[in-house]
Amino acid sequence: MIRKYDPSAVLAFIIAYKRTHDGCPPTYRQIMAELGIRSLSNVRYILVSLQEQGLLTIAGTELHVTGGKWTIDERSQE
Repeated sequence: MIRKYDPSAVLAFIIAYKRTHDGCPPTYRQIMAELGIRSLSNVRYILVSLQEQGLLTIAGTELHVTGGKWTIDERSQE
């Protein structure tokens, strides 16, 4: 049986994780555990698929969400 994983759930998890961890991305193992994905190669496959869709960029171990901004707006500090 071939199991299909939802790439949008992976992207949503990455975004939620980055919001609560000062912009740091989750590890592949954290993604795997959180979403019940059975192997690291499946995580990688999904991430590459999201990258091909232009929704994120993989740079080594970093995952950059397209259009994501994880810094504090200086205007809100005034």
